[in-house]
Amino acid sequence: MVRQRTQLVNALRSMLAEFGVPVAKDLARAIRFAQGVLAGEEFELPKIAQDVVHNLCGHLGVLHGQVRWYENRLRLEAKREPCVKLLQTIRPSWACKHALPGSETLALLRPLRSLQALGVGTRSRMAVNLQLGWV
Repeated sequence: MVRQRTQLVNALRSMLAEFGVPVAKDLARAIRFAQGVLAGEEFELPKIAQDVVHNLCGHLGVLHGQVRWYENRLRLEAKREPCVKLLQTIRPSWACKHALPGSETLALLRPLRSLQALGVGTRSRMAVNLQLGWV
């Protein structure tokens, strides 16, 4: 979902750049821009381009809301579930490569911190695998 949101922002930015309308690279500014478009702000664009921009902004708003909902839910789950809390200690690149089949939650776990940053010590990936029951 996060990747889709990024792709959507990039598509919106590139389309508007073709018409000379700048949109900042920052996600928060892109979201504010989309909210402005949905609130009725218009640009000197052809009608079809305005429709496409409005459509992209609507999709961006929905997708951003879903990502935020999952982020909040994962924070709550991390407080309740030791497994989720343990997953947050795994480095992001490693966690994404070794996700359980069908598990999209690993891509949303944010921020993932390395074991060393948490001061856990010399805990190995194998130890985490064993504790999670993945081995």
